[in-house]
Amino acid sequence: MAEKLAASRHFFKVMIPGFQQKLKLPPGFCEKLKEEKSREAIVRSRKGTWKMKVCRNVEGGNGMMMSLEEGWGAFVCAHGLSVGDFLVFEHTGRLHFNALVFDPSACEKEFLVEFKKEDHHHQEPPQGNTKSPRVGYSAPTQPVKLLTRVEQLRLLSKAEKAGLLSAAEKFGLSLSTIERLGLLSKAEELGVLSAATDPGTPSALLSLSLFLLALGPASVFLVPEDYPWEIGLQVVVALLSVVGGSAAFAASNLVSTLQKSN
Repeated sequence: MAEKLAASRHFFKVMIPGFQQKLKLPPGFCEKLKEEKSREAIVRSRKGTWKMKVCRNVEGGNGMMMSLEEGWGAFVCAHGLSVGDFLVFEHTGRLHFNALVFDPSACEKEFLVEFKKEDHHHQEPPQGNTKSPRVGYSAPTQPVKLLTRVEQLRLLSKAEKAGLLSAAEKFGLSLSTIERLGLLSKAEELGVLSAATDPGTPSALLSLSLFLLALGPASVFLVPEDYPWEIGLQVVVALLSVVGGSAAFAASNLVSTLQKSN
């Protein structure tokens, strides 16, 4: 007898520009929940429970799509969500979900916990030469929120005005497509996002650009011109050095700008 696979219970959503208004559920999960007729969803997190209005509409070949709208904004504010954060949802039945919030460093977001005040009696310090142990404290390093800086610098808005986003969408490469294909997850697996948040990346890219830019002139002086293939090699190396060096220099400036705090 064939073993029946358990239905998926989890999905994640990356917060991209415009996430404050509503949260679209993944098409695959909408298909799973198509029999649910409730107009209200319940989302629980470490900070409490939120009720949200569920809206349904048909989108092209994706079929019936569902989104969390009224009540979602309060959840966003309560958790201080920003571009680059992402949420992992666990479906617990009907339209009930548990949610975990992560920041761009891929670590779960920490929230302040309120403690009840208790009365403590004053205690005299112990007599004698007993020394209290020193407790070391190391201030945590604030992670670079790369996608937050993208939003602050309005890079997406500038790209839209330049027509770059429209051109990308014509080739089927939209923000929703990037999320659906899991390209951000792949980039993290390959270390691209981690490298972009590494403080040493801009200097490494700058060193690479200087090396490439110096490689072109060096090849012209060092490679002889006795044969046509040697001349061709000089041209190819010179072109690669100019293009690669310029690209590495531009990338160094871009990453450096994104890593700068306000």
